[in-house]
Amino acid sequence: MKKWQVIKSEYIYQTPFGNLRSDKVVLPNGHIIENYYVNEFPDWVNMVAITQNNESYW
Repeated sequence: MKKWQVIKSEYIYQTPFGNLRSDKVVLPNGHIIENYYVNEFPDWVNMVAITQNNESYW
C-alpha cells in the first residue's frame, strides 16, 4: 500500500491530553482530501478492576 502525501498540516486544538489536526492529503490515485482530521493522543492504559463478587469499578 502506498503512503499518502501530506500537503498541509494544521493544529486545530492542542492540549496536554491530546491534539486535533487537520491535514490536506493526496492519495496514491491522485485524489485530494482537503480536510482529513487526525486525533493525536499520548500512550495510556485502561483498566477495569473486578472484585471476587464479580463487581467492576471504573
